[in-house]
Formats: sequence, C-alpha cells, structure tokens
Amino acid sequence: MQFDNYANSYNDNAFIQKDLIEWGLPFINTVPLRNTSIIEFGAGTGLLTKHLIKQNPSQTIATDISQSMIIEGRKSVPQAHWELMDAWDARPQNFDHIFSSSLLQWCPNPQATIENWAQCLEKGGSIHALFFIDRTLKELRQLIPLEKSIEWRTLQTWESFFKNTGLKVVLSRESTKAYEFASSFHLLKTLKHTGTSLKNQFCGGHLKRILKEYDKQYCSSKGVVSTWQFCQLVIQK
Repeated sequence: MQFDNYANSYNDNAFIQKDLIEWGLPFINTVPLRNTSIIEFGAGTGLLTKHLIKQNPSQTIATDISQSMIIEGRKSVPQAHWELMDAWDARPQNFDHIFSSSLLQWCPNPQATIENWAQCLEKGGSIHALFFIDRTLKELRQLIPLEKSIEWRTLQTWESFFKNTGLKVVLSRESTKAYEFASSFHLLKTLKHTGTSLKNQFCGGHLKRILKEYDKQYCSSKGVVSTWQFCQLVIQK
C-alpha cells in the first residue's frame, strides 16, 4: 500500500470508502459514545472520525501508521487527538470502543491483530469495524493478480477470527455494490489516488492489453463495472 504517498488525493477519490461509512452509520449512531474512551485505528484523513467526534469530541483518539494521513486528518478533524500508531501492533490500553473503517481487509495476520485489539478493550467494550470482503474487485482480480500478501476473506471467516479470540459477534452484515467507471484505466487511477497499490510485474504493453480485456468483458452503460462487497461487524468483549 502507498497511503503515505497519496494522502493529499485521498479524500477526492475515496467515494467508495465514504459510501462504506454512510452504509454503516445507522448502526454506529446508535452506540452511546458520550463520556466513553474511543480509539480509531487506520483513521486516515478522518472520514469516520468526523462522525465519532460529534458524540464524543474530547475522548476520541484517531491513529494511523501514515504520518501524511495524520497531517491531513488533523486538518479535517482538529477536535480529535491524533497519534501515529500501527493498528496491527497497538500497545495494550483500556478503551471502551475501538473503531476502524476500510482497514481490516489489508490485515496480514487477522488472528494476531484481533487478539491485540482485545487487549486494548475494557471488559464489556466493543469493536466496530467497517471493511471490504471477498467479492471486492472480483473483476479486476480475474485479470490482474493483486499483491500476494492480500487475502480477500469471507464474512464467515472474519467472524471466526473474533470468536476464536473469545469475543462475541453482536452484529454481522454485508452488502454488495457495483460501481461504474468510465474505463478500467479510470478504475486503476482511482485506486492509485487512494493509495491502493497494485504491484505487478507487467510492462506497459501487457497492462494495456489486460485493461482492454477488462473494458471488453465488464462493460456497462457508463463504461465498466467494478464490484465491492461491504462488511460491518460489531464485536463485544
């Protein structure tokens, strides 16, 4: 991932990530956050943070591993307390709530990460995670091998990670949405400017042939289609 290099262009291109948050907000807004301690992992530029601080402006800590993202986040949501932190190896703390959005799909070792997050929670605390699961970018993945370190997992697999840690799944839901782009090139450009790196060994000519095949196979009335699968989990300790 190259989030640090594209922090300045993230907000203008992260319309799918914004849709994910809007989809999850009806459940997030029912959580009584006032006078509780909150940490957000992978807060990025603050797309979710700005909603959290409406209920809890004084005790919300927003974290990210990218210094550039934190700089942008502080500009967007100065009311939050911003910290540089690795979400996969957070120091044990005692928070009432953990939030994350568009983060967990990149996790290289979910079981270890979830066990770490559990140590950051007070007894009775909760985890609220919005992220993308296995059908996401299925058209592109048919034609271009994405980074081997990324494993796209099912909702059931994610549930099992939390249950194996002794946590309770309170809410589990998913939704699949098709987005249209002018062309496969525009899709790749959007991914690039949100910091999503598609590392491969293709030369320019080979990549052009693949994108031409994408345009042919997955054409739509407005260009090409791209599938994204949303997931929302609410977990209790």
